[in-house]
Amino acid sequence: MAILGGNMSDSENSGADKGGVWEGEATPTDAEASSGGLKQRFSSAWQKMEGPAQKVEARYLSALRYCMLAGATLLLVGATIYLAIGLFKQIGSSEITPEPVTIAVSDIAPSPSEEQPAAEAAADGEYKGPDKDLRARTLAVYRASFAKFERKGEAAKDEAVIDAVWPEERYAAFEQLPASDIVDSLGTPFEGAADLREHSITLAGKSVAEAGMSKALQSYRDAKKVRVCRDVTRQRKREVSYWNSNSTSCYMWYTYPYGCSDTRTVSEPYTDTVCEMRFPDDLESPAEAMGTAVENYLMVAARKIDTAGYDAEEKRSEILASKVEGRAQISDAGKLFLAFLGVMFLYLLVVMERHHRALNRLIKEPPSD
Repeated sequence: MAILGGNMSDSENSGADKGGVWEGEATPTDAEASSGGLKQRFSSAWQKMEGPAQKVEARYLSALRYCMLAGATLLLVGATIYLAIGLFKQIGSSEITPEPVTIAVSDIAPSPSEEQPAAEAAADGEYKGPDKDLRARTLAVYRASFAKFERKGEAAKDEAVIDAVWPEERYAAFEQLPASDIVDSLGTPFEGAADLREHSITLAGKSVAEAGMSKALQSYRDAKKVRVCRDVTRQRKREVSYWNSNSTSCYMWYTYPYGCSDTRTVSEPYTDTVCEMRFPDDLESPAEAMGTAVENYLMVAARKIDTAGYDAEEKRSEILASKVEGRAQISDAGKLFLAFLGVMFLYLLVVMERHHRALNRLIKEPPSD
């Protein structure tokens, strides 16, 4: 039996060696064998590609992280700069006070090449004229600076000088000037119209030394009379004859055509040429020149005050525009900061993904003992 058992065992083994199949074992088909070969080749190719792919992916993620960090840094720097500029533009008040103005001697001296328009100023109320102190000061300045330019034989009366320098409109116009906006050469503001009138008289006296004023006064003083002829229209009378139907002073007045011849006096115009020796009309007397200097003081003061107001308004407009621009920059800074937070969030996602992949590799490939 042992021999038989051994024989059987050998025959079974030989049958298995010859390709025999044990009872109950599944025999693989050709299709299954071919599919398994494809899977094995694909798996082998994937394993060969996985290493380079992981390196490319790692480099891409690394480059992406650096780009995100650079972008986030630029956004943060931009937000900081915009915020700083915007806050800086909010500093300071937007209320601008016009700068005080100063009237100089050269401002009121007439210029030969420039005509000065008349001032537009007037005040309501009864004209009282200059007070005693202003009259005395005006006459003193005139006698000291302007009287020497009078023509030979001239001697302006006090009232004529006062009337030439201080007519009603000019005197009242000083009330319209804001005295506190005008300062003297030392920077001290004036207190009222009386101080401004006093200052204008002082500058008028000093203006005689200016080239324009000196030339005008010398031209007046040295002017010669010239023959001036002009045509004038006059009236003359003469007698003319006419038929008076109501007259009865002639023979046969009662017959047709009734009446008599009569005469009457008529007036008729005629043109005559009149010549005379006189000074040129376009020259100002010393009193008138002094009044012109005071008038120029009014105009220059009003113009400078208006200019200072315009400049102040322009500065205020620039400050308000800067503040509005600053608020817009602060808003832009907030937007850049939100963009910075968004980039950092994406950066964190990329970093988490990188660490997640690293953990997966450690789990799949535990360190060997």
